[in-house]
Amino acid sequence: MNTPQFLISGFRFPFAAWLARSLQAAGAQVTALDSNRAALSKLIAPAVPFVRLPCLRAHPGRFLDAVNRLAKNAPATRLIPMFEESFWLARQHALGRLDPSIALFALPDALITRLHSKFDVLALAQAAGLIAPRTEIVNNVADWRRLSVDYRAPLLKQEFSSFGHGVFLDPRIPLIEAQLPRRDGGRWLIQERLSGREVCTYNLAHNGKLLAHACYLPRHRWKQSAAFGFEALHHPDVEAFCRRFIAQHALSGQISFDLMETPDGLAIVECNPRATNGLLLLDNVGARLLNAQDTDAPVLLPTDGDIRSFHCMLRSKARFAGAVQRAETAHEIARSSDLFAGVSAPRLTAAMSLHMLDITQNMLRWHVPARFASVADISWQYREAQ
Repeated sequence: MNTPQFLISGFRFPFAAWLARSLQAAGAQVTALDSNRAALSKLIAPAVPFVRLPCLRAHPGRFLDAVNRLAKNAPATRLIPMFEESFWLARQHALGRLDPSIALFALPDALITRLHSKFDVLALAQAAGLIAPRTEIVNNVADWRRLSVDYRAPLLKQEFSSFGHGVFLDPRIPLIEAQLPRRDGGRWLIQERLSGREVCTYNLAHNGKLLAHACYLPRHRWKQSAAFGFEALHHPDVEAFCRRFIAQHALSGQISFDLMETPDGLAIVECNPRATNGLLLLDNVGARLLNAQDTDAPVLLPTDGDIRSFHCMLRSKARFAGAVQRAETAHEIARSSDLFAGVSAPRLTAAMSLHMLDITQNMLRWHVPARFASVADISWQYREAQ
């Protein structure tokens, strides 16, 4: 029996390392790919071979050539993109530019853009039974002035915003006037801000069947950026929606949703048609993916109430906080599993230094804020490079 071959791109994200390590443990041959140093991920999956690629945003042709060369060296390879490079790779696949031996495990190009659109996904989610917040397209400042008075709690966001970049919760007109000329993230949208409990999901699907599902509560984050603490939550309604949506669209790949429990029911916030941190709550996910053809196997779920976090991030956030928050942080660390458990302090410090170097270089190269700099070279806005 041939050993399954996988390429995992976007390896800079710890959830990518989690999947790579799990696939390797299940018997697959895995190679990790990224243009970033991926220093933190190497702590999670140190035994997974790593290949550094050319920068996708700066050199898309060289990036594609490198991926195709790797595939030719290992026929029948499955390529699993873990972040928004999946959008660009899905387009290359649709155009016939990926090596024919590559099986791309990502959502199709015809659908992936609609799912990532903060506007188009609303109708898709409503068709699967969710509530959608009131949302309209804003073409100019006059539109914003006219529409915002009719919204109880308006926010402005770009259609393809990512990592909180392009989302504005402050509706003051001078701030909005300064942003509306930008078109680097699609159309501008005005949206009614939802209130309630935020719940997030990660889903692994094959041929319209749900293989693995994690519903979780995001516990800690820096302002509007991604969370770094996650609590598994058993939520039958959320799981039922994900099953229904995946079946309706016959999906194969990874898809994630941010949802809100509101007084009127479960509402869609956005869809990330890729992997997210919920993957970190799923043990043995690699074995479930390798066994995807077994339609009778149960859906892989996390343990309800399991809390996993990056303790180093918790400590960093509490360093400049008051005594109460420091005590809360100590309690959180005591009750959660550290995703960098077993890594020595010197190794973690060295990896964090390299991670910050990558972020700083992206900030300077692409002129973006820090929270977006870690993904500026592979985010949605840059898939237009053909």
